[in-house]
Amino acid sequence: MKKRGIKIGDLVHMHRRIVPGLGLVLNRQDDLKKYAGFDCDLFVMRSRIEEEEPSDDSYISLNFWGDIEKCSKKSTYPDAARAYVEHNHYGAIKKERIKFVQVKWFHKPSDYTNSEVFHAVGWYPLSFLRSL
Repeated sequence: MKKRGIKIGDLVHMHRRIVPGLGLVLNRQDDLKKYAGFDCDLFVMRSRIEEEEPSDDSYISLNFWGDIEKCSKKSTYPDAARAYVEHNHYGAIKKERIKFVQVKWFHKPSDYTNSEVFHAVGWYPLSFLRSL
């Protein structure tokens, strides 16, 4: 099974999940942030908010996610921008995930809680998928 050679029209699955699912690649972007028109820097935003009020985690969370939502709504493709944020927002990432594919699921993969993923179509990092 190939990990990287995924292109539009390929059948893919999430190889790390209990139920890997089966989906069709609809779109591939080598830089989802640029494609979506998402112009906010997540890591700068988080550090700025932590400097303002370092003692209150709820304040940090509300302001951070409020700012992210504003940036996502202003972007060209809000669903792609949200997917970028969802997979890159936490802590200090060793390598930012920018290569994404849009997948339409015929058989939904399991979520980490062993239930199905919610959306029939969604953006996922290329590293999460393998082609069949």
